Amino acid sequence: KKRGRVVIQTFDINHTVLKNVINNDYKSLYESQIAERKIFKYPPFNFFIIIRLKHKNVVKLNKAAGLLANSLKKDLYDRVKGPEEPLINKIKNAYIKNIHIRFEKEISAKKLKSAILKKCDALKSVSEFSSVNIQIDVDPI
Repeated sequence: KKRGRVVIQTFDINHTVLKNVINNDYKSLYESQIAERKIFKYPPFNFFIIIRLKHKNVVKLNKAAGLLANSLKKDLYDRVKGPEEPLINKIKNAYIKNIHIRFEKEISAKKLKSAILKKCDALKSVSEFSSVNIQIDVDPI
């Protein structure tokens, strides 16, 4: 029964999303966000996968991320974006690179997951990249 306190940091106090939240206009917020998700092929309209690679050696990380992204692009074409640095690109002395994959709901997620895992395993089987940490996150947003 206590009132909470919310602090929002923004560059644009007139942003539509912020106005919707302040005015408790959740219907408009939902409608704008769902339309944006459809345009940019985000869930729930498409699947979205982030493959996150981490390593303490940035040169080794960049090489591994580039090889994995190029290998994925051979099969998935323009569905693969990256590799790119996230906003927070280093945590606990490990550098980070992300590869993004957006794909249609009609594609078998099970088959795609299997193909991605095979490519990740192939990369890690190369002794130079065996220490690269790879995480796969499905529909993180």
